[in-house]
Formats: sequence, structure tokens, C-alpha cells
Amino acid sequence: KAGAFEAAVVAMRKHKQSVGVQEAALVMLRNLAGTNKEITTLAGKAGAFEAVVAAMRTHVGCIGVQEQCCSTLLYLTAGTNEASRTRARQAGAFEAVVVAMRTHIESAVVQEQACGTLLYLTAGIDEAGKTRAGEAGVVEALAVAMRAHAKNVGVQEQSCWTLRNLMGGTNNERNRTRAGEAGIIDIIVEAMHAHAGSSGVHEHACAAMYELTCANPENMTRWQRAGAQALAEATLKAHAGNERIVAKARQLLDQVMGAQLS
Repeated sequence: KAGAFEAAVVAMRKHKQSVGVQEAALVMLRNLAGTNKEITTLAGKAGAFEAVVAAMRTHVGCIGVQEQCCSTLLYLTAGTNEASRTRARQAGAFEAVVVAMRTHIESAVVQEQACGTLLYLTAGIDEAGKTRAGEAGVVEALAVAMRAHAKNVGVQEQSCWTLRNLMGGTNNERNRTRAGEAGIIDIIVEAMHAHAGSSGVHEHACAAMYELTCANPENMTRWQRAGAQALAEATLKAHAGNERIVAKARQLLDQVMGAQLS
């Protein structure tokens, strides 16, 4: 398969301005990749990440290319291959995906594929990577996507999960501040209300909110004003049979109660 990856990348480089060639090559890359660690490593060595990012930059206004690029990046960064995710970040994937999200805000396909890509790009990410994502505008792009596609459970769940990945850590105060200023607290609250029955939304929303409000008084105040205690208790009741959600909701509720006593 190494030769096939290289052929697709060569075609993308040789015919940068051709939308048809770019889309066909992107489909080929995605079909070849799957989520197999060894296969995605071959894709990375062939220059696939750089080619995909270049296509996104060249065809910013072409929704078809952006959809295919986001989908291809999602496939290439899924799974356990951290080396592939690192290569994608270094190629400028955060920046390119954010531009796609800003340019095609009305496209549910672009937003959902982009949110999925950001989820994988932030999996296991180190502090330097979190800083890069924040500076690229990932937090603000997620806020806009969640507002624009409030009924799309995929966008909501993947966005909450990505925020959870980005907000953790001891040296990540800047991203927490960015999120608070972007209105993320209220947006997550709206998502929890709108998707009350979604276990995925509630698990990652609770985890993200915990990280957002950890050692951040401003975000905790925003969360309390939004009805923190009542919402955490409602989540516990609605998802009592889900151990992961119960654990996250209790952890969040304990944090809220502690803040009220301090």
C-alpha cells in the first residue's frame, strides 16, 4: 500500500489546482487508510498529511474538498497511532481545520467531520500541543460550531470531548480562559439540556465542565449562574445506570459544592 499512498500524494502535489484530482486522491487516501496503525504510518511517511493540509489551504472555498479533507484527516488520525497525530499537527492540521470550520459554518458535514478530526488530533495531546490548538483558534471554532449546529448530537458530543482533551492539565489556564470568554460554559449547558438523553453528550460535557472550572473562579461563577448544581443532579438522575456518567457528574457536583463552601 505504500506505493498507492505515494501515488495519491504525487497526484495531489502535481495537480494542486484541480478540484477533481484532489477529491479523487482524498477518497483514495481515506479508503486505503482505515484506522490500522501500520497503514496510517505508511500514509504519514508518504506525505499524506502535508498533502491534505495543502489541499485545504489551496481550496478554502470549495466545500467538497474541505469535506473530503476533514474526513480523510479523521481516518488518518483515528486509532492509537500517536506518531500520525503528531505529524498531522506539525503539518498544520489544527490551523487548516479551523479555517474550514470558519469558512463553511453552515455545512453540517464539514462541522461534524472537523469536530471528529479535532477530537482525534487532541487525543493524548501534550501541553505544547494544547497551546498550539488554543492559539490556532480551536476553542472558538468549537464554540461557533456548537451554537450553529445545536441539534446535531455528533457535533455536540465530539466538541465536548475535544474540549475535555484540551482543558486538562496543570499549565492550561489560557485555554480555560479562552473557553470562558468564548461562552463555552453556557453552550455546554445548552447542549446538556437539548440532548438530555444522550449519554455521550453528558459524559463528555460533565468531564469538560470539570476541567473548565478547575482552579478557574471565573468559569466556576459562570457555571453556577447557569444552574450548575441542578443540572449535575438532573444528569445523575437521568443517567443513573451509566457508571461513567455517574462518576463524572458526582465529581463535578462535588466541585460545585466545594466552591459554594469556600
